[in-house]
Amino acid sequence: MTNFLDANREALETAPMGLFGLVTEEGQVARPGIIFCLRQLGRVGEGSLNPLAPYFLVYVRATGEVRYAYAQARQTLELYRALCANKAQEQQVLHDHFDRLTGNGATLPKREDQVTEDTQFELVTWLVILYPDKHILDS
Repeated sequence: MTNFLDANREALETAPMGLFGLVTEEGQVARPGIIFCLRQLGRVGEGSLNPLAPYFLVYVRATGEVRYAYAQARQTLELYRALCANKAQEQQVLHDHFDRLTGNGATLPKREDQVTEDTQFELVTWLVILYPDKHILDS
């Protein structure tokens, strides 16, 4: 990950907030849901349980269940890697399906409210986990 960050630092630092990705839950690695990357606004307290502070990763399943909270950053990063590694190209059929489901993002469920309620966080990015292609076309 460090090599990727070093090689892409400028692109990452100049990218606008709110970029997101879509993946399928291939191989039963994860269930449909969203992995949020949030940034805490203001001062971060000492002795935080979060090794990524001021950034927080939270995996919320489509059912609303928080599968991994901020204290489980390692598990969330491992899941992220399993879902995204070696996926250099986007899957257009997945994006088309997502756009149909959400009216081009207009009706995207506001799950970030569940993880940012009554706190000072900014939504940086998110990864939407959908069913594999074979099921996408059936819905």
